[in-house]
Amino acid sequence: MAAAATSSVTRVVLQKATTVSLQVNPETDEWIDINDGVIVFVAFLKNASETVLPKMIKAILAAKYFRGGSIVSENKQVLLVPQATLGGRLKGKQLQYHGNINKEEGRHLYQAFVTQFEQALKEAVGDVDAVVKHGTYGNIQRMRNLSNDGPFTHVLEF
Repeated sequence: MAAAATSSVTRVVLQKATTVSLQVNPETDEWIDINDGVIVFVAFLKNASETVLPKMIKAILAAKYFRGGSIVSENKQVLLVPQATLGGRLKGKQLQYHGNINKEEGRHLYQAFVTQFEQALKEAVGDVDAVVKHGTYGNIQRMRNLSNDGPFTHVLEF
């Protein structure tokens, strides 16, 4: 499943959510919401490439993360959020991000991840039933109204 931490090129955090709102454009105060689903935070580390995306997406969609099954089998809503801070490492008292991919490569990979994730979910559950919303890369993204049915969080590395 997930590769050893020393060789990982992406880090993903899955967080169950009964409701959550994400600000995707601070200038216009635009927010998006999901209900009864999962937040997928993703960070791309150095040496990440598009070749890792299918493996990530397959694992995220197939993981039996909910009582009844997976995102696909339970038809859950998904919120994809770029989260570069997941690439941080503590050195002494300081967090450092030297292991992160550069911003332009990260933006490209995130856009490809969103496109491929949406396509895979639509193929699995159908266009009408698939709900995938996503944050914007490189912006400060505020969350509000996060509610869940218990702290249920998992870290995956690929």
